Amino acid sequence: MFGSKKEGIGLALSGGGARGLAHIGVLHGLNELGIRPSRVSGASAGSLVGLLYCAGLEPLHMLELIKDQSFFKVFPRGISTLGLTDHRLVKDFLMKHVGDIDFKDLKTPLSVSVTDINEGESVILEEGKVIPAVIASSSIPVLFQPMDINGALYVDGGLMNNLPVEPLIERCEQVIGVGVCRHEYEAKVEGVRDIGIRSFQLAIWNTMESRMKECDIALDIREAGSFGMFDFHRGEELFNIGLEAVEAHKDNLLDLLEGRWNLKRIFT
Repeated sequence: MFGSKKEGIGLALSGGGARGLAHIGVLHGLNELGIRPSRVSGASAGSLVGLLYCAGLEPLHMLELIKDQSFFKVFPRGISTLGLTDHRLVKDFLMKHVGDIDFKDLKTPLSVSVTDINEGESVILEEGKVIPAVIASSSIPVLFQPMDINGALYVDGGLMNNLPVEPLIERCEQVIGVGVCRHEYEAKVEGVRDIGIRSFQLAIWNTMESRMKECDIALDIREAGSFGMFDFHRGEELFNIGLEAVEAHKDNLLDLLEGRWNLKRIFT
């Protein structure tokens, strides 16, 4: 579909709400090792972090943004019973730091996973305006309004593809996947809110498990699971967790960079 020549390292970033801020630490750790992905793909929070990176923002710059108290106001603090949230604040944040650009204007190519709510299928967006695509990918059902793009209604990409490795596998020599979704045993699930969030988490993990096995190296950052989907105020902690995950597996990542890696493994 994309031609036979594969180049560079692709990086797939999963969704996971605030836990996706760990991706910023991962990106900083990879850059410190000299690993700069030639392509990035992302779902939900992973697409948002991916956009900032592909537009040219360095991870440490992103870290400063998430330390800013105004950053927390961009995102909901939980599930509201008062109706769906619109996209204005997220759009304003991205317009300020990225601008009204097209996918083709990005410094690093980006693929964004969204879910077509009418067709009931996963879609990868790579053309047109990039901010609407990322907002659509981050539109958690029952929390955000669906996003209308060219007459199609899109919601959170994680519903059907929370680790979009497909466009990377077809174009890149190696693929690194990063998962931040909680899927371990949950002892306490009580009430409609807890059941709703837990069901969403399990549905998302079901879209990831097989895709992580397709990556040359997959980092399953389980420490991020102790954070809530709306813990955006703990962004610096999540940054450090992502950075530590890279440092823990730097030898394997360097082997991948230098072409000495020929196994597919998931690291936790």
